[in-house]
Amino acid sequence: VSAVYNRGTDCPCYAEFDTSFERLDKYGCFEPGQPEAMNGACYAIDFDAGAQNVGPVKGFDICSDPLPTIEECQWNDMMYAVNALASQIGVYMRIDLFVSNGVVYVQEYSSNHNGGLRHCWAKRDPTGCIDSCFMGEKWYDASSAPGGNVLYGGVQTPVPTVLQDWHTKTPAQQCAIATALEPPSPPHSTC
Repeated sequence: VSAVYNRGTDCPCYAEFDTSFERLDKYGCFEPGQPEAMNGACYAIDFDAGAQNVGPVKGFDICSDPLPTIEECQWNDMMYAVNALASQIGVYMRIDLFVSNGVVYVQEYSSNHNGGLRHCWAKRDPTGCIDSCFMGEKWYDASSAPGGNVLYGGVQTPVPTVLQDWHTKTPAQQCAIATALEPPSPPHSTC
């Protein structure tokens, strides 16, 4: 989960979480290069380079702790929306959400988070090592499944009818189609 706090203020910041709201960005950011090699029991990670790459991400500095809390029901609504969409999309996709007046809305999708050039996801594995490759391993595992495709990070799902000729539409036509679609009503909310 990527979050931007304090957007529209003098002090916006960026943070990465797992679905349990644990910070994934506390070890810095990582830029793909050569595959990280095992050095004994732990991944060989250049922590000095990671520490130099703590920001900005998407124009925002990495947030320091403590972060503002989010209502548990809003977090649950976000997880509901993301899981419902993910079950339909079926492949890796960053799903951007925002909260307005206590209601969670989907903003956009991106299949190429940060242009694929860097990420700020790392966590301790069960042996205590810092693992900055766990998301890549999920992509690899999904791609290696029967019917998987390394390009999509999973099994390619059918293209929805409304998007089948999307690339042939002008921006004005795309906008007209998108704005003509009715959002779910009422919005899903447990708050």
